[in-house]
Amino acid sequence: MTAAINDLSIYGIFYGNYPELVKVLEAAKDHCKTELKKSKERLESINYPSHDEGAEAVIQQYMQKGT
Repeated sequence: MTAAINDLSIYGIFYGNYPELVKVLEAAKDHCKTELKKSKERLESINYPSHDEGAEAVIQQYMQKGT
């Protein structure tokens, strides 16, 4: 969903010609991101019930961009 909203310019939908539509879709994109983040946190709490420093270090190393 968020990727499709990011691709609106491909279809000629810009803030200049559809300002209200773009505002609503950007708000929807932000809402989706928030819900995805909450879902990710819930899934992590189920899969990793106890805090493990070693696992956290591996995850953070993996999530770093450009390394």
